[in-house]
Amino acid sequence: MRTKIVVFAGAAAIALLTAGCTDKSTPVAAPSAPAAPVSSPASAPATTQAPTAAPATSKPVVVPVKTAKPTPVGDAGDGGNWFAALKPCPNKGQQVVVEKMATGDLTGDGVNDVAVARSCTAVTSYWPSTVEIFDGAAGGEKPKRIATLLDDLGPTDMPAVQSLKAGGRTLTVTAYGLSAKAAHACPDLKLTYQYKYSGGEFTRTSRKAVTAKDCLAVQ
Repeated sequence: MRTKIVVFAGAAAIALLTAGCTDKSTPVAAPSAPAAPVSSPASAPATTQAPTAAPATSKPVVVPVKTAKPTPVGDAGDGGNWFAALKPCPNKGQQVVVEKMATGDLTGDGVNDVAVARSCTAVTSYWPSTVEIFDGAAGGEKPKRIATLLDDLGPTDMPAVQSLKAGGRTLTVTAYGLSAKAAHACPDLKLTYQYKYSGGEFTRTSRKAVTAKDCLAVQ
């Protein structure tokens, strides 16, 4: 009986020793590697924010501002009532026809004067032109006529004004007209007149005439 107990006790001791050795020899598990990133499927929407568009590098368009020069009081172009101040046509039913207009300081007072070439309606042929000069210093509300040019040449030259040019105190007038042998409806002269302001009045300083081969169209 004693012998069995000893044997059992020895077996139990061996078992305890064996378990202790087994616990110490159990290897510690190696740390697991980090999990590989899971790639998103191709169809998944992108989660990254779209890059902001780069600011435009082109220079802004600069629109130049034009500064108008102040218009002198009474200067042509101030809305003056020049056309209404023209002389009426002599015959009943005739209407005034404005042909050309020019501005320039013809009187030398520092303010632009106004020159208006005008005619009248005609049933046949054409009506001769005259040129009326208005004083710019007097203003455009009540225009002041200071001269009428070409009126003395109407019966002979029958001028039809084509252009006016004011420069300094000189007004240059170009016109078509009639020679002594021309028919009334067939202007055959190219005329150039010059008028100069002096001593309070306009004086014709030159008249040049060139004969054309054909009739000149009056416009």
